[in-house]
Amino acid sequence: MNKSRTASLIQAMMQAAAAALLFLLLSAPAQAVPSFGRQTGQPCASCHTVFPELTAFGRQFKLRGYSLGNQLDDNKFPFNLPLSGSLIGSHSSIRDSRASDPSEDFPRAGETILQTAAVYYAGKITDSSGAFVQYGYDGIERRWAIEMADIRYASSTMLRNKELLFGVTLNNSPGVQDVWNSAPMWSFPHLEDAGIMPEVAPALDMALAGQAAGLGLYGFWDNIL
Repeated sequence: MNKSRTASLIQAMMQAAAAALLFLLLSAPAQAVPSFGRQTGQPCASCHTVFPELTAFGRQFKLRGYSLGNQLDDNKFPFNLPLSGSLIGSHSSIRDSRASDPSEDFPRAGETILQTAAVYYAGKITDSSGAFVQYGYDGIERRWAIEMADIRYASSTMLRNKELLFGVTLNNSPGVQDVWNSAPMWSFPHLEDAGIMPEVAPALDMALAGQAAGLGLYGFWDNIL
């Protein structure tokens, strides 16, 4: 067997091994940030049934400033911090292309690419405050940035013998504070198929994400109003 054929065989075996590894690593879209589950001791389905929509418990968790749960309280620093992370990579191999040189159409073909990497602070800060902050790396734009931030303080009092839950939210993307997770910013990139996204969209739909700061006050009386 000549050297070129041996090299081709080795390359094919490596590609097959890489494909098998990627297949084993494939998973469904994440249903929640793991640190929320570690803090509350609840499964992800307690907050999400259909991602990204929140259940009644998920909405209460968000309204109360991400501070529910004490499962991390007995741990020592830094293990008591509600931290999580994610990592997504890809490897593409192009066999055919309309161009004489496939690298013209696919300049990064054959490379293993880090698509995204993210660190989350997601959970309690104090007994009355908490945050959901994502600091991530974009492998396409090749930069790090705070992608989503929702920092809250919440408390409650009694009004006409009914609980009045109230709070403050400081955030960096219009809609990130939505307690139903139904605002446009929760739709992408969480959709399984980005091809269904419309070509025309209002500025509220991701255009201002990470570029605007918002401060909001909210109240929730008797789980009704």
